[in-house]
Amino acid sequence: MSELVERWRDKQAQLHQQLESLGAVQLDLRVNTEEGILQWVEPDGTPRVKAQARGLCHYSLRFGSVTMAWAAEGNTFNPDLAPIEGMKDVYPGCGEGDAWKLAMQAADAIQAQYIYRVPTLQDFFFFAISNIQTV
Repeated sequence: MSELVERWRDKQAQLHQQLESLGAVQLDLRVNTEEGILQWVEPDGTPRVKAQARGLCHYSLRFGSVTMAWAAEGNTFNPDLAPIEGMKDVYPGCGEGDAWKLAMQAADAIQAQYIYRVPTLQDFFFFAISNIQTV
C-alpha cells in the first residue's frame, strides 16, 4: 500500500470516529455547494453536525472518469479550488480506487484535514472537509 493511501486511510478512520462521537454516522447528509457546507441532519430535517467543504473531484460511475472540481461544468462544486499543478482536468478510464487516489492527491495539495465521499446513483463527489462541529 502506498504511503499516500496509508496516510489517508488513517485520516479517514479519524474522521469516522469523530463523526461517530458527534452522532452523525447514521444521519442523512445535505450538501450545500454554494455555501461550501455539509450538514448531517435528523430525520425531521434538523441539522445536528456541519462541516466546511471544498469540492475536490467527481467520479462518474457511468463513464468511468474523474473530473477535478476546477474543471466541473454546471456549478457542481463551489468553484474555489484552483487547478493543482501536475494534475489534469479530467481522467478517463478510472475505477473507484483511482478516484479515491486522485481525491487524496488533491487533498494533499490543499492540505485538507479529511476527505468525504458523497455517493449518488450515478456519481461519487469527493469533498475536502474541515471544522466539523455540532450545530
